[in-house]
Amino acid sequence: KKKDAGATSSGKRSTQSARVQVPKFLLKTFSMLENKDFSKFVGWNAAGDALVVKEQHGFTDTVLPAFFKHSNFASFVRQLNMYGFRRAD
Repeated sequence: KKKDAGATSSGKRSTQSARVQVPKFLLKTFSMLENKDFSKFVGWNAAGDALVVKEQHGFTDTVLPAFFKHSNFASFVRQLNMYGFRRAD
């Protein structure tokens, strides 16, 4: 008899699902992009597969401090790069 992939060694289905830990930086960045209050400063591109900083001064003065402990644009870009984001022109 084959075991169900979701079954435990006792044959009962596990009630606990596997959870993926998403880094806080990525969660905050996603929230920032989805927040309509900041859409004049930052948002998704037309294809929805890249973020666009529309107005850097407003972004650093208003958006970054709302989500992070800093307002340093270079630090934000460096963090994006750590997660595989790259500049697209």
